[in-house]
Amino acid sequence: MGSGCARPPRPAVVIGDAAADFHRAKALHLHAAREDDAAAAGEAQAIFQALAATDDASPLLDVYRGSGLVLEAKRTAAPWKKGSLVREGIAFMDAAVEAAPNNAEVRRVRGESLLGLPEWMGAADRGRADLRAAEAMGRE
Repeated sequence: MGSGCARPPRPAVVIGDAAADFHRAKALHLHAAREDDAAAAGEAQAIFQALAATDDASPLLDVYRGSGLVLEAKRTAAPWKKGSLVREGIAFMDAAVEAAPNNAEVRRVRGESLLGLPEWMGAADRGRADLRAAEAMGRE
């Protein structure tokens, strides 16, 4: 692990309190992104998938699911798998922004995820625009 930040406690992938499960998955996702922790990323995605089975209309859930797929693509060796994970992840994130364009968290997560992609993918401008939009929403 990278900078030595403690990993969030391991959650069960049992859906009881959806809000608590979402917050645990979000903490794991953010930890995975910061520390490049594949196990935490996998746990977060498993929880997001379980939550999606009960609530597939949540932009926040969709943006984190998409961001998780992009993280997974970074750790995947096969180029064809990388591409399909990135496309699927971007589709989830785009749907989230389309459903909630004025949600600063949705825009921030997509923006950070897009900026993490290689420059040749051409997503950086959209990522920067999302981060500017999220910042502007935070000032309102």
